Amino acid sequence: MSDAPRSTDELAPLWRDILADLRDVFDVHFVCATFAYHAARYTRTRALVAVADSQAKCYDVWLTEPSGRATLSRWREARLASRSRCGSTPSGKRTSRARASGSPARSLS
Repeated sequence: MSDAPRSTDELAPLWRDILADLRDVFDVHFVCATFAYHAARYTRTRALVAVADSQAKCYDVWLTEPSGRATLSRWREARLASRSRCGSTPSGKRTSRARASGSPARSLS
């Protein structure tokens, strides 16, 4: 069983940090990376955040470990199937970039 925060009071620092990092940010990829980073760190579990790009017909997916280490993958399929979430795709059309540990601000700068 996870010892992740459960009450609203325990999550207040999470929201405070997210809002502080995202003040005046207009880049959706930075927002997703930042949210995944803070969610993983505060819940002490893996966090998965995905955003669809309708023009490129793909999904950008961030999988972030509690340590802050994140992996950004781009899946070019029409939907996220269970195979894709496990790290493989039927068509093999997945690209992946590992991100360094630490805050998204440093990783994406």
